[in-house]
Order: sequence, then C-alpha cells, then structure tokens
Amino acid sequence: MLSFFATLLSFNFLQSQTCLENGITLYDQASIDNFPVNYPDCIEILGDVTIGLGYDNDITNLSGLSNIQVIGGFLYFNENPNLQSMSGLDNLESIGGYLEVYENASLNSLSGLGSLESIGGDLIFYENHNLENFSGLDALTSVGGVLEVGYNEALLGFSGLESLTSIGGMDLAYVYNMTDFTGLTGLTTINGDVWMTSCDAIESMNGFNALMEVNGSFHINGLVGLTSLAGLENLTTVSGQLSIVANQLANLDPLSNLTTVGGGFELKATQNMQNLSGLENLTSVGGELIIGSNQALISLTGIDNIEYQSITNLKITYNPMLSECEVNSVCDYLANPGGIIWLFDNAGGCDSQEEVEEACQAIGMEENNVLKDFLIYPNPIRENTTFSFYLEEPQFVQLDIIDHAGRIVFSTENFLETGKQQILWDARKLPAGLYSYLIQTASQVSSGKLALHK
Repeated sequence: MLSFFATLLSFNFLQSQTCLENGITLYDQASIDNFPVNYPDCIEILGDVTIGLGYDNDITNLSGLSNIQVIGGFLYFNENPNLQSMSGLDNLESIGGYLEVYENASLNSLSGLGSLESIGGDLIFYENHNLENFSGLDALTSVGGVLEVGYNEALLGFSGLESLTSIGGMDLAYVYNMTDFTGLTGLTTINGDVWMTSCDAIESMNGFNALMEVNGSFHINGLVGLTSLAGLENLTTVSGQLSIVANQLANLDPLSNLTTVGGGFELKATQNMQNLSGLENLTSVGGELIIGSNQALISLTGIDNIEYQSITNLKITYNPMLSECEVNSVCDYLANPGGIIWLFDNAGGCDSQEEVEEACQAIGMEENNVLKDFLIYPNPIRENTTFSFYLEEPQFVQLDIIDHAGRIVFSTENFLETGKQQILWDARKLPAGLYSYLIQTASQVSSGKLALHK
C-alpha cells in the first residue's frame, strides 16, 4: 500500500513539473504575470512559447516565467516594443526548438538568459535595432540549427557567445557596423552552410580563430570591405564549396592550413589579389575550380598542389592581368581533362587553352637538364629530395632553391670530384608549395620546378 502511494505521489510530482503540451502564446504583461498562478508547479513547457503576437503590447519583463527551466518547442519573441532585456528567464537551461528574437525595438540586452546552455534548432535575431552584442548568452555551448542574424543595425559583434563551440550553420546579412566576428572564439565546428552577404563594415575574419571545419559550404560573398582572412588560420576542411567573391583581399595567406574542399573552389571579383599564395597546402577541391573577374590577379601560383583529378570543371575567365596559368594543377588537368575547360578573356599567356598548354610545355622544356645523367628523386617531395648527376671533371657546383616569391630559401656550394654525385635538399622546415631549383657549374646550368607536399 505504501508503495502504491509513493508511486502515485511520484507520478503527480512529475506531472506537476511539465505543462502546456500544445504550447502557449503570452500576449501582454498580465498573461506573463499570471503564468505562475495558472501553472504554479510548471518548470518545463512541453510545447512552443510565443511572447508577443505581432502588435504593440505592454510587455516589459519576464519575471512571471522565472520557474521555467526547459522549453521543449520553440521560443519566439515577436514585436515587443517595450522589452529591453530577457530578465526573468534566468533559470531557462534549454530550448528544444528554435529561439527567434524578431523586431523588438527597445531590446538592448540579453541578460536573463545566463543559464541557457543549448538550443536544438536555429538561433535567429532579426530587426532588433538597439542590440549591440549577445552578452547574456554566456553559458550557451551549442546551437543545433543555423545562427541567423540580419538587419540588426546596432550590432557590433558576437561578444557573449564565447562559450559556443558548435552551430548548425550561419546566415549573416545586412549587419552594417560589425567589423569582425569577435565573440565566436570558442567555435570549432560549423555543421552546415555559411552565408555572408551585404555586411559592408567587416574587415577580417577575426573571431573564427578556433574554427577547424565547416561541414557544408562556406560563402564569403559581397563583403566589400573585407581586407583580410585573418582568423581562419586553423581552418583545415570545408566539405562543400568555398566561395570568396567581391572583396578587397590582397592574399589568401590565412588559409595556409586548408587542405580539403569538397564542393569546388570559387574566387571572383577580388580587387587587390595578385596571386593565390596561401593555398599551397590545398590538395583537393572536389568540384569546379573557378577563377573569374579578379582585377589584379597576375599568377595562379599557390594552387600548384591541387590534385587535378579532384577538379570537375576548370573555368578561368575575365581576369584582365592574369598571364601565368601554367601551374601544375592546371597543366595536369589540361593534359587529362575531366570536364569543361573555359580559358578566355585573360591576359596574354592565359587567354586560351592553347596558350596555357604552350606555357605548360615550356615548363617541361625548362626541366630538361644539361647535366649528364641528371635525376631528381622524389618529385613531388614530402620531406627531402636528392639531385643526382655525373661530373666529367672536378668543379664547384651550386644549388639554389627558390620559392614562389623569388626568394632563395636554400643554397649550397660544394667542390665535387669526377663521377656520380648527389646533393640532398632537406625541405621539412619549409611550407608546402611550388619551388624552383637552379644548379650551376662553371659551364652548365640546370633548372626546373619542385612540388613540396606535406
């Protein structure tokens, strides 16, 4: 009998902890103030919660919801013109669906959400014209859906989201005063697509410093004030397309650890970039390689190590200064095309498929040595390579290794005897990329290119 009553009490207690399976809409301050009277024991709302309903109301605080720890559905703040903070939701720990904060004209703080640790769906902020940052969400570690932010004119950054480690994607649009992504310094993984557009004040990617992988496409498009990708130094993988369009970037150096793109690489409408240095470790693009309408681009140096088999279509067009397209990845693709080849409206030397093929052949001719029995092994290189040749008389031999910028990164001169000789180049301390070698004796010169992979 005692066991029966204990079970019954336990059941009633559990029942009293949950409420509103079908959710609730709280229209005004009175409905919020009366919530603990109407649902005195409820700490978990099973359904959706809407606060405000698209018309002016008198809601100024949320203290009537102070017992709520869990919302099983979504939480939607809809046009609350007098609400300045989230004070009152201090015990809320999780939201099963999305959290949307839409058009709350006076909202200037998210204080009150300090216990919120997880959001199962999207985190959405639209048209909250006085919100400057996300302070108040300091405990939030994961967002299962997309982080969507748009038309928040006063927003200066993501401060307050430092504990956030993963999100399901990002959609950032029409945020006019934010200069970087400060506040997202804990974010290591984005499990979805990233879209950025019409955020004219963004100058760099600082804030993404811990980001290692994007499990979707990464679109950095229309950030017309972007001058640096600083902040992406730890990015190694983009499983979808990597698109960098319409900006003021001078180089791609912060992408030096990027090794894999799974859905194609697109670089278009840059104004200041002269080459593609920074992409030396990129070995696979998994789709189209598109280089178009880059006004200052002179050379494709930097994409030398992309495996041509990973390129489905090659489109290099409308780059008025581009004259050097004869990098290994392009040359190998032209020799073994897997799809479309578009090469036109670039500068001389890269204005047609025929011109690039001629330049690629010239590279091959440069690598024909004049030293007897000359051999390089291995090439491509992982750690070191050996230059082997035969000397018909004793003499000094000098070897220089030159990087893509024309700098000598290794040099040695030795007096060698007649016969078969070898010189070892240890490349372990140098970054991956395309290098040139120059071997000189008193009467002979041999030169060519080396691909260093890591």
